Amino acid sequence: MCLFFFSCSDLFTFNPKLDQILLSMLDFPNEEKKHAAAFALGNVAVGNLSKCMPTILESIKAGGKRRYLVLVSLKEVSINPTFCFF
Repeated sequence: MCLFFFSCSDLFTFNPKLDQILLSMLDFPNEEKKHAAAFALGNVAVGNLSKCMPTILESIKAGGKRRYLVLVSLKEVSINPTFCFF
């Protein structure tokens, strides 16, 4: 899986359901692919918080097997230097 960092907000131009695709990849049997998807989801969310954060927060609330990986995504959002709470 490859995502190029040209502009995270532009990624949704190519596929408006990118957050849902990455979220579904958290169910892959391969652990490396799951973690790559969680990392990608968090970094894509930084570029489009209004689109991705509701998806991430709903998935955390839902719990289940994905919860840890979605929390990894949330961590990626919070540690990204371009993310700002203000």
